[in-house]
Amino acid sequence: MAWGGLTRLKPYTEARFRLAVDRARDRLGQRAASENQRALHARVRSLEGAGRLGGGLPLRRIPIRRGSRYVFVSPDDVDWCEAARNYVKLHVAEEAYLYRSTLRDLGASLDDRFVRIHRSLIVNVDRVQEVRAKTEGEWTVILHDGKELPLSRTYRHRLLS
Repeated sequence: MAWGGLTRLKPYTEARFRLAVDRARDRLGQRAASENQRALHARVRSLEGAGRLGGGLPLRRIPIRRGSRYVFVSPDDVDWCEAARNYVKLHVAEEAYLYRSTLRDLGASLDDRFVRIHRSLIVNVDRVQEVRAKTEGEWTVILHDGKELPLSRTYRHRLLS
């Protein structure tokens, strides 16, 4: 109750007051950490969507989610990419990373060093060692590490021009 502009408070102990202040500080710290985490996730989503939303600049780093953290892969290190349902599998040397995107969206986000060679494959042309005719109408792309990838008739002109 207020009497003449003064408020009466319930009695409290110094220990309870300190406990309440510490609890409030902890909650404020958690809220700030949570807001920082939301901001980081929003930034990563904007990086993931850079190529999809406006045909912006090519991706400089590809954010790969690994549990509760992100690993960033440079497109310079990617040898080739393959479609894997709702993901794209990025092949980097001996490693493979799953990136949540479609092959078309990722291809639009990468620079012109990356060329689609098959409905489910994109290759870094800097990694291509040679292109070989297998049989009549069938071609194979051979990468610097000896990996062979099919080159479809539909996309052949993109690689060979």
